[in-house]
Amino acid sequence: LEADEPVNIDVTVRPAPGRIINLNQVTKQIAIQHYLAGGLAEMSWDGTTDSGGWAADGTYAIIAKFTDGCSLVEEHLVYIEIDNTAPNVSLTSPSGTGPYPILLEISGTVTDDNFEEYALSFGKGDVPATWTPIDESGREVEAEHMADWNTFGLVGVGQLKLVARDEAGNISEILRTLDFGERKELISGLSAEPNIISPNGDDAVDQTAIRFSVTTDLMATLEVRDPSDQVIKTIEQDVEITEGAYVRNWDGTDAVSSVVSDGDY
Repeated sequence: LEADEPVNIDVTVRPAPGRIINLNQVTKQIAIQHYLAGGLAEMSWDGTTDSGGWAADGTYAIIAKFTDGCSLVEEHLVYIEIDNTAPNVSLTSPSGTGPYPILLEISGTVTDDNFEEYALSFGKGDVPATWTPIDESGREVEAEHMADWNTFGLVGVGQLKLVARDEAGNISEILRTLDFGERKELISGLSAEPNIISPNGDDAVDQTAIRFSVTTDLMATLEVRDPSDQVIKTIEQDVEITEGAYVRNWDGTDAVSSVVSDGDY
């Protein structure tokens, strides 16, 4: 608060949902006729009400009224939001029951009115001593894909952890116990880059490179499927390959070489 002459100051907190001030309700009276001989003054509000409880989540107006020695009045206000609610978080997949594929999709929900970020990590054992990052994002999701997780080499029990934070510092955390058991890993990696393509014939991002690695000699089939798990195109069908890394390209076409519709594959 600042004044260039002596003034008395009243500071009032009122609810202001949608920044519409409720003039009939006082949440907190911070100051009444506080004398300031000019210059600066500092006051604080800890989020409590005049009755001693905590103010509910929402928007509030802090209104400062300055009255000088000639009874001239000037008001200023600022808006502040109270948020004591932690983010809403849930994990849709993977479930707590295996077996699990090498490339494991993580999906779920992270929402908050003042969302900041979420992070996924994994720790080995029932009570992990350390955590390995999987992914992080500053984007809200609602029953959506969050990350593709390469679980190659993981065996036994571990914990998948989702932590979300909002701008007010509220934190939510959930754990999902996963049991990978004893696995015979045939595929050690699978990726497609770029993961957004535009197959329109202009030679700009017209195809994606599918890279995969296998740990032994085997028969391989490589398919492109739509979200309903229908095969759109078979790139390799029962081919013999040896241990190593491979690259195959997909140009965004189906089995009859027609460009597929926009969407996820």
